[in-house]
Formats: sequence, structure tokens, C-alpha cells
Amino acid sequence: MQPFDPLPEPEDDLIERYLDGDLSPGAAAALERRLADAGRSEVLRLAERIRDDLRTLPVPSCPPHVTRAVLQAARQRARRDRRRHGHPQDRRCTWQPVLAMVLLLGLALVAALIGRPAQPSPDDPAIQRALVEVKWTLALVSEVGRQTGASVSRAMLGPRTDLPRDAAEPSKTP
Repeated sequence: MQPFDPLPEPEDDLIERYLDGDLSPGAAAALERRLADAGRSEVLRLAERIRDDLRTLPVPSCPPHVTRAVLQAARQRARRDRRRHGHPQDRRCTWQPVLAMVLLLGLALVAALIGRPAQPSPDDPAIQRALVEVKWTLALVSEVGRQTGASVSRAMLGPRTDLPRDAAEPSKTP
């Protein structure tokens, strides 16, 4: 048997693709002919044997202490990144109520600019119902904003940090 002489890089790539079955039948046959003509047909047998031997090697398992250390380091890095940059999900949550308010104000502005015919009487029952619905909508938007703020605070400050009830809500004195 001749001493092993490495193949040029393109042939190495072709052999890898040949072993993976990624070559067309014509290209595979051409590679086999080229290696046989060069007296190197044993290269394909050697590569197949190496591939088969590698597949039969046992898969080593990671020791539990290494797994714990890697997970701990990943958690610490994630916490550090959140503190430094904020969590992308948190930034999105803070903009949702703002976006809702902008849309509501935009709709109100469009309605005001379009102009209406004669103004209905404020005592009209339909107007009274509409005012009640607007008040409920604004209350809902306010509640969503408050909940989002509380969620962002919990996410940024941690689950065990709770503000006193009176500090979390504005005072209701007139």
C-alpha cells in the first residue's frame, strides 16, 4: 500500500459530498474514475471506514456539574444583559399602552377634523350612552397602562420586590 498523500482541497470537499450522498450519480462516478486513474481508489474506502468508525463511537455525556455551571453562567449573563439593555419584550410592553393612546387620540382628531353637521343635544340618550362607553374605554386603557407598568416593574426589579400599595398608586386627594 502506498503512503497516504493528502488530496487537494477540492477533492476533499468532493469526497465529503460523495460520502454524504450529495453528489449526482454522474459526479460520483467521475470522482471514482479520477481516483482510480490516479491509483488512489483506496482513499474512498479509507474515508468510508473512518466515517463508519466515527458513527460507532459512543456519544459522551456531559458531566452534571459542567451542565449546572454552564446553565448558571447563562442565567447570570442573561440577568446582566437585561439590567444593562433591558429585555426586548419589556420595551415592547411599555409601548403598547402608548400606541393605544396615540391611536385613540388620532381617531378623535380625525373625527373632529372631518366635521359634523349640527351638534346633537347633550341630553340625547344616545350621547349619554356614548359618553359612558368613552369613560369605560378610557378606564380600560388606564388599567392596561397600570398593569403594563406593574409588569415591567416586576420584570425589571424582580419578582420579590413589591412596592407598598400607597406608593404604587397616586394619591386621590382633590
